[in-house]
Amino acid sequence: MVEILWRPARAATLAKTELAGSLSALRDCINDISHLGAGQKSVLSSSIPALRRKHQEVKSRISNLEKFIAEAEAEPNFWFLPFYGACYRRLLVSLRKMEHLLLFVAFEIETLSQVSDRLQELINSIYLHPLAAAVGFSLNSIGELISISSLRKISISDRDEIDELGKSSPSADVVFWTFILDGEIENSNEEADEIEKRKGAQELKSRLILCIYSLEFCITSLIKETREIEKHVKELVAWENP
Repeated sequence: MVEILWRPARAATLAKTELAGSLSALRDCINDISHLGAGQKSVLSSSIPALRRKHQEVKSRISNLEKFIAEAEAEPNFWFLPFYGACYRRLLVSLRKMEHLLLFVAFEIETLSQVSDRLQELINSIYLHPLAAAVGFSLNSIGELISISSLRKISISDRDEIDELGKSSPSADVVFWTFILDGEIENSNEEADEIEKRKGAQELKSRLILCIYSLEFCITSLIKETREIEKHVKELVAWENP
């Protein structure tokens, strides 16, 4: 009864609630990014502002979480279980990294989508759709794990999807040369011939492959941080339910 009466005002409870909210906002942002890659250029331009609002929500959630963590570390425990501040701090680090990475992912998608629809389709099928299916779904499972009263492993199928995404995605240079061999680089826009005449085609190719490598790095890092979050949430649930 005392726990029920105190719970709404406790910073520790607010931190846990905000952690779940941050994971949910991250998942929604990842799902929106995957849809961003699937859209046409006209749809893309109108979707970017909405995505920025979603990213701002993620950022705001994580800032609130940081505030509640600090308050929970300072509040007395009384008869409650001590607040596991160290674990929450590690989760906060991973969440911050993911928030920053998503901003870069959106920027690279916006840049690459201006080249051609074909390149956009490649990026979506090779990187973005698997990212939403594996990482987005895993974040949802982790969010559910936070609310349970005993430790439960995230299903093996979800773990396999994340592992497969990290192993099976071709390297950025393979994606780039697939695009080149399709003949898209020279026919991507009306200025292509003029670019070739100015001997700027090589520079364009260099910028493209840099963008693709950057996108691959960000997605690989998102997978890594998802695994870190999963590990620390399991640690947190085990601490709260000895």
